Formats: sequence, C-alpha cells, structure tokens
Amino acid sequence: MSPDPGGPSVLNPLDLLREAVKAVPAVRYALGLCGLLAVVAIAMALRLNPALAVFGTVVTLVLMVALVVFAKLTAIAPRHFLLPVMVLMWASLVVLLACVVLLASYVFFGQPRGLERWIPPRSEGHAQEPPKDDGGRVRAARLQVEAGDYPAAWALLEDPPGVPSDPGVREARVQVAMAWLRDVHVVGEHTFTEIVDRLTPCLNEALGSASGSQEADLLAHLGWAAYLKRRDDGQLGVDVPGYYARALKLDPGNVYAHAMLGHWMLVEDHRPLAEARPHFEAALAGNREHAYVRGMQLAALRNTETLEAKAEAVKALNEMRKAGEPLSEAGGGASRMLSYLYAFDAVEVIDKAGSAVSGEDQLATFDWLQPPQDSGSYGFARAVLLEKAGHPAEALALYQALLPDIGPTLQPAVKAGVARCTASLAHAG
Repeated sequence: MSPDPGGPSVLNPLDLLREAVKAVPAVRYALGLCGLLAVVAIAMALRLNPALAVFGTVVTLVLMVALVVFAKLTAIAPRHFLLPVMVLMWASLVVLLACVVLLASYVFFGQPRGLERWIPPRSEGHAQEPPKDDGGRVRAARLQVEAGDYPAAWALLEDPPGVPSDPGVREARVQVAMAWLRDVHVVGEHTFTEIVDRLTPCLNEALGSASGSQEADLLAHLGWAAYLKRRDDGQLGVDVPGYYARALKLDPGNVYAHAMLGHWMLVEDHRPLAEARPHFEAALAGNREHAYVRGMQLAALRNTETLEAKAEAVKALNEMRKAGEPLSEAGGGASRMLSYLYAFDAVEVIDKAGSAVSGEDQLATFDWLQPPQDSGSYGFARAVLLEKAGHPAEALALYQALLPDIGPTLQPAVKAGVARCTASLAHAG
C-alpha cells in the first residue's frame, strides 16, 4: 500500500495482486484462467466465435511457453548448444508473431480462408438454427420435381441468408438443378440465361468436392447450361463440348455426357450421323435416364433435316414401341414426329428406313404414334405403309378413298399407288 500524505491510504490493485501471489502462489493459475475467460468475453462482446478466442489463446500460450523455455536455455546452455538454442528461440518468436498476425487477420478480414478447417467462421449477428425437418423439405421437393414444377421444388430447398444448409438439402438442391436444366422451358420474354444463372452456382460449388461419376454428371450439366446460354446470346467462344469431353474422361460411360454430346454434334456441329450415333448408343446402354436419352436422341434427329436422320428416327421409334418405352413428349411428342417424318416426303422416308425396319414394323410404329389416318398426307403415308407391309387390298381401298379429296401435289402418287395395288392383286389372283 502507498501512503497518501493528503488523505487516507489507497489500495493499489497491482500491489494487492503481488501480495496475494506471495501469500498463495496458486493464485497465479487462477489469474491465467481469468485471463482466458476475459478473452472469451471480449470475443463474445465483439460477436466473434468463442471457439476462435479459445483456439487462438491456447496456441499463443503454447508458443509463448516454448519461447520462454528456449530463451531460458540461451542463458544456461553449454557453448556448443548455444547456436541451436538461439535458432530455436528466434524460430519460436517468428512462429508466435506469425500466428498472432494470422489470427488477427482472420478475425477482422476473414483471411486466410484455410483456417475455416479448424475454426468455424465468425457469426454475423445471432446465429440462426438450420431449418427443421430438412428430410420433409427434400421429400416435398422431390414430389414437385416429379410433377414438373421445378421452381416450386427449388423454392422449398432455398435457405434464408445466414442459415447453414443441411448436407441433405444441399445434395437435393443439386439434383433439382440438374433435373431442371434437363427439362428447361422458357415462355414469353424469359430466357434460358435467367434460369441457368440461378442454378449453376450450386453446381459449381458441388463440383469443388465431387469426384468420379458425380463430378462427370456435374460437368455434363454445366456444359448443357453453357449451351443453353449460348442459344440466348450466341457466345461462340464457349467450349461446350469441352465440358462433355472432361466428363467422359472421368466417367467413360456417363449417360448425360454421351447424350448431350451426341445432341451437340447433330444440332450445332452438323456432324455426320455416323459420328453422333455411337454416343446415343452408349447412353442408351447405360440403363440410366433412358427416357431422357431417347428424348435427346429424337430431338437431335428432328433438328436434322436429312433422309438419313429421319430413317434413324423411324428406327429409334420402332425400338421404343417394341420395348414398351413411353413416348410422352420425348423429342417433341408424337404429333411433331409424325409431321417430321411423313408430312412431306413420306415415300422417301419409308424407303430409306426400309433397310433397317421392315414394312410391317414401320406400319405398327406409325399406328403407335397415332390412330390410323384415312385422309391427307398421313392417310397417304399409311396407304404406302400398308402396301410395303404386304397388304395390297387394304392399301388399294385407302388409296381409292383418298382420290376425291387429295391435293394436286399427292394426286399423281395416289393414282400410281392405285395402279400398283390393282396390278398386284390381279397378279395374285
């Protein structure tokens, strides 16, 4: 205590602590504990993560102890140990200062990012709890996807700002994003870019930790996303097939990459069908997303106005009919496929497809696409198919029914059909 000449004695806190330590040496350990608690309290007052304060304090104390030990050794070590001890002491000092600087930088500037592996990031305000019943959200989103309502599924899986996502929700979000990209549609003034820019961040985030077939799936869908944006703005510099090539390097049998690359070859690169066909065959052989692959195949063929492509489409449709595969809206639906195949050059298409698909199968596939037509160009196509399938009597009846109302373009072909079938029946009789 220090006497005050002008008044009563005043207690000096430092003198009081010294006296307490002298009287009870264990007080110094209590002081250390109080120091740790004070650091944690300061961290909480600054809205920092308490784990960060404890972690930083413990690391600093360990390094300080090492520094004190090595500093003490410099004074008592034999001469031949002096140099190693000096090196260790200065190294401890450098490491201590570096740790202090890095911890301070992480607290106030969020760098270096690598510290997140050991220290959770600081919270902004009061941390919010993750949404409850994440499994329920995932199931509900899956039902929305099955119903084709991708925006609703996406909205179910979005988290408010600052709320950490459950891993299951993050994975479901990736699956919804990929499904939406595969079945994306725009109407009015909306663009593909609006949807792509909304979905691709979560795919790129997932790509950072993915590997193998999962990484290949993500790369293929990112390539498809780039293709969709290219359709909006015509950015020719984007290496869309490069995404598919990278995916196939990781997973040579990847269904999405094969189907998307085959589509690209026919629609954008205008490559020969012989180059694209193996990719569709490989995708179909994968026994995964079969309906999607068929849709991509038919859409690509429908956008290729050649007899070879149309004959390939007849072959694909025949395979689908025989296998009991649903057509639904794959490749544009039945009506668009009928128009593509038989509205203008039916005879040429039927003849070209005949090398791979019999007349009977072509007729069955035509009727599978649509109930028998007895008028117009479709009626004419069916009459030709009846004739090719070896049913001249039915073909003759349909040709004759078409004659009164058929347009001038097809009338000569219908008359020729009547003559052929009449001659065939006469020869048979």
